[in-house]
Amino acid sequence: MIAQTPLTILLVDDSTADRALYRRFLSSTGTYTLLEAATGEEGLRLCQTAQPDCVVLHFYLPDMDGFGFLDTLQGGTVSLPYPVVMLTGQGNEQLAVQAIHRGVQDYVVKDDLSAHTLRRVIANAVDKFRLQQILHTHRSLLQEQNLALYQQEDALQTLNATLAQQVAERTALLELLQAITAAANEAASPEAVFQLALDQICAYTGWLVGHVYLAAPDGSGQWMSSTIWHLDMPERFAVFQQATQALHMPTVGNDIIGRVITSGQPEWHEDVTADPAFRRAASAKESGLQSVFACPILVSREVVGVMEFYARKMQQSSPMLLDIGVQIGIQLGRVVERQRAAAQYQLQQEALYQSEKLAAMGSLLSGVAHELNNPLAVVLMHADLLREELGHSSSLALVDEVTRAAERCKRLVRTFLTLARQHTPERTAVSLNSLVTDTVELLAYALRVDNITVHLAPAEKLPLLWADAHQIQQVITNLITNAHQALRESSALRQLTLTTRCNATRTRVTLAVTDTGPGVPPALQARIFEPFFTTKPVGIGTGLGLSLCRGIIERHGGTITVTSQPGQGATFCVELPVEAVCATAPVSPERDRVPAVHDKSILIIDDEPSIASGLKRLLSRDGYTVETVANGHLALTKLRERSYDLLLSDMRMPEIDGPSLYRTLERQYPHLLRRVIFLTGDTLNPETKMFLDQSAAPCLTKPCTVAEIRRAIQQVLETE
Repeated sequence: MIAQTPLTILLVDDSTADRALYRRFLSSTGTYTLLEAATGEEGLRLCQTAQPDCVVLHFYLPDMDGFGFLDTLQGGTVSLPYPVVMLTGQGNEQLAVQAIHRGVQDYVVKDDLSAHTLRRVIANAVDKFRLQQILHTHRSLLQEQNLALYQQEDALQTLNATLAQQVAERTALLELLQAITAAANEAASPEAVFQLALDQICAYTGWLVGHVYLAAPDGSGQWMSSTIWHLDMPERFAVFQQATQALHMPTVGNDIIGRVITSGQPEWHEDVTADPAFRRAASAKESGLQSVFACPILVSREVVGVMEFYARKMQQSSPMLLDIGVQIGIQLGRVVERQRAAAQYQLQQEALYQSEKLAAMGSLLSGVAHELNNPLAVVLMHADLLREELGHSSSLALVDEVTRAAERCKRLVRTFLTLARQHTPERTAVSLNSLVTDTVELLAYALRVDNITVHLAPAEKLPLLWADAHQIQQVITNLITNAHQALRESSALRQLTLTTRCNATRTRVTLAVTDTGPGVPPALQARIFEPFFTTKPVGIGTGLGLSLCRGIIERHGGTITVTSQPGQGATFCVELPVEAVCATAPVSPERDRVPAVHDKSILIIDDEPSIASGLKRLLSRDGYTVETVANGHLALTKLRERSYDLLLSDMRMPEIDGPSLYRTLERQYPHLLRRVIFLTGDTLNPETKMFLDQSAAPCLTKPCTVAEIRRAIQQVLETE
């Protein structure tokens, strides 16, 4: 190893002859560079400047001994900076031992020294020194590695302890979440599980106060303090509780609760008493409360409530606790969601019940209409006959009054049936003014009973609408009914105004329904047309009326809006487009007398004796030969006995009704099919309407006027 490396050797010896000898020993190989010093001081100086690979040191020097040289060379370090071979003139075992202890690599007696020995000793000293240096370096590295390993082990132990604590905390929080989730799944009401959540979160955290804020149930966007609290010592926190209960939150503020409501994210404040936006800072400070965290109660992304918790000492934010708080808020929100779903299901059930009830009433109302329309037909028919017989008598005024009353009853029955029936949408030319007048007339009695004054302000020459009259009347009825219910809450002037108008281009028609009731709060106006949204008590409203109205109006290409100020009433405005009205056959003006077609026989088929006798009296006066029967079975018996020029038949009769009679005529007397006129009191009956549409037979709606009867008979008899 050394033979391949040129070495710088420093010879420190005061003997010139010895140095010359050592020089000869070493120079023969040519692998050494020799430096010489006669004193210790000179040798030390050369060590600093030349950095020799090995020092050959004579123990006895003129200015110091070998140990002094070594002490100075070492300079207080742990080991010598160079390998040293100690030379002495005579062997001294004690001296040799001390030299070795001081770090000398070898100790040689001059008398035993040869060239080979000197080279070998130097080579061994250098190799040994270098090996010691390598070993020292490795030991230092090993110590550093061991130290780093110890530090890593300490850090790992600390980390393990921290992780174990976090796992324990997370496990406890998950157990808390599971307990609250289980309670939420079985909760009978949101309030019960909210209370449970407050109690368990406070028990886990050791925090002393918990409270829940809830959104106002009317959907107004306002917030209120609930009665759901956790208070470890109620008397200590009475001031803070009272301040919270008294706090009015009509709108969301910018304090910690407001920020949670706005963002839907949890919040933590280490010292809420220092928050200028916190309106309860003074009461919190008085009660000794300092830190607060708040978590939202969520239904999807909607914040429906906020849980807030307070501690007496400043607490650092805990992301883990905030995260679990959000998860708990989601579970609590599911309870609210289930309650909403149950309430909506109940509303749907009620709406379905109302729909089924109306459907069941349809058949009943059809019979009622038949029973009402028959006597009304008798009244109108006899009033017309009396008018003809009285001529210019002063009693005509009484007859006209009877006629007007009967006509009013006729309109009420038809309007009532229209509203009660379900119809296939069918658009016709519709007069909005007429629909408004008929609907107000239908609801007039109920409005009068509640001392509501109705003002109609119809626009003149309002263009016709191409619309479904039944649906538009349903909208008008609903708006008047809603206004009626609102006016019941007003102790002042109760006034309802219905106004129609047309824009300058006559392309839009508007109906405004204005009441002087309490008005609609601004926060509710945006939601008032939502399905199932209602502010009425349970059992009073389903929340479907205005939603259905909006659907009807939008299907007609129109809009419906509301404007209102609290305490100043409300105006619902319906705007509809004026579309092209399909052409209809012109209606010929009524004539007082329609000339009869002479020498014709008529068979009247009606189970109502007053109708049959009235028609017989009327037509006999006009010169017709008239017979009457009570049902279709008796009519067929008559037809087997003789022929008739015209059959005037009711629709609903015992044994054989009008449609059954018509189908029998198709088989047995087809020539009479064009000579049949039907009378009915309920054309809105689906079966009746379907039959009339399929047969295309002429039909008069009871009650009808004498002129209408005469005209229909004339048209049929004059048809070849």
